[in-house]
Amino acid sequence: MPLGVCILLLVTPQAWGVSLLAPSDPIIAIDSVATSPSSSPSIYEGPANVLDADSATKYVNEGEANSGFIVTPTVGATSVQCFMITTANDHEERDPAEWELWGTNETIASTDNSTGLGETWTSIDSGTLMLPTERLTDGPVVSVSNNLDSYTSYKMLFASVKDSQAANSMQFADIAFYESDTGPSFLSPSDPALAINTTLVGGSSYNEDEAPPEAIDDTVDTKYLNFGKEGMGFIVTPAAGASVITSFQIATANDHDDRDPASWELYGTNDPITSEDNSMGKKENWVLIASGDIELPLGRKTLADEVFFSNDIAYTSYKMVFPTLRTPGSANSMQFSEIQFFGTLSSEPIPGDADDSGTVDKLDAQILAQNWGDRGAEVGWGQGDFDGDHVVGPKDAAIMAANWGYGVSPPESTAVPEPSTALLLLGLAVGVLGCRRRRKVRR
Repeated sequence: MPLGVCILLLVTPQAWGVSLLAPSDPIIAIDSVATSPSSSPSIYEGPANVLDADSATKYVNEGEANSGFIVTPTVGATSVQCFMITTANDHEERDPAEWELWGTNETIASTDNSTGLGETWTSIDSGTLMLPTERLTDGPVVSVSNNLDSYTSYKMLFASVKDSQAANSMQFADIAFYESDTGPSFLSPSDPALAINTTLVGGSSYNEDEAPPEAIDDTVDTKYLNFGKEGMGFIVTPAAGASVITSFQIATANDHDDRDPASWELYGTNDPITSEDNSMGKKENWVLIASGDIELPLGRKTLADEVFFSNDIAYTSYKMVFPTLRTPGSANSMQFSEIQFFGTLSSEPIPGDADDSGTVDKLDAQILAQNWGDRGAEVGWGQGDFDGDHVVGPKDAAIMAANWGYGVSPPESTAVPEPSTALLLLGLAVGVLGCRRRRKVRR
């Protein structure tokens, strides 16, 4: 009896991992970073214009609904009791239609054109606006129910505009805050003012030929590239069903190592996926499985080391996020060519059943022979790797030998019906070591 076959008979099956992602799995791009659509079309239409008491200037925010501003009056803590807005020079449809006033005594940490959520804010009052149709005209004085509470900074938001269908932005010329029904506004042109929009949006976007499916298509010649840079990632639902992930591997893209992910976060859910492509991916209940740093090879189209982590919970869908990049200062996007998850299926695969047919037979031995010696170096996570070490070799042949005949005999009997047949076919598989007829993977 050949020595290789004798060794196969002495090795007992043990736990094995399987490749969980396939090219046909549903996958979408996501952006985990909260951003704001706030923007002014020019430096001459920023929020400082509403403080200058000059109706010839105006503040325009292309974020439209939920746009507004944060102001810190230089006079110190104040108590807003009423306010008045002056309409801009054109486009009545852009006029604010609803207002919300908030106050804080914290130091302002929010930045210009952000969500304005960098501080803890107290809601003061809200209501509707009836600004005049006439342009460059003062609106009515609006009373604020404030209970004389004082704040050092204020946030004014406009939840809607007069005609959202026709408008492409929110705008007005001036605003005045008063501490009483009479007297001048306590706002001045020198007060720090920030443009904000509280709508949370993602910045995810990609080219059609660099979409998320390219990351699981089993070739390093394509890649997934997302222009959102840091915080980008994907949601994938393995067609194989619920699984327990315990490791993953990434292959680098064809160029620009500065775009390589430098850290990762893996989440799982058993909810149906309702998040849209290029969204923030937050419509499901996600559980953090594991996270860490990762240093991908500088070589391009190169498989990185496998990343292992502890996990014993099965999920039907996964969200992978890459919070940081290798060189964020120079990168204009995030990219990689391939990714594969490894673990076990909730409904365990049959050891040795390379073609998932439900039987362990000569077709499986042929697959094992075809992939013999494949070490995954070309991102070819192929059939025949039953023990999860990403090498198709004697250990996998031993697992096949131990389960030979499964599905051929009645289900209650998994005994090997014809050892001589199993050994003959497995001997052929071992013999392929001489010719290494490997599965080719495009590079």
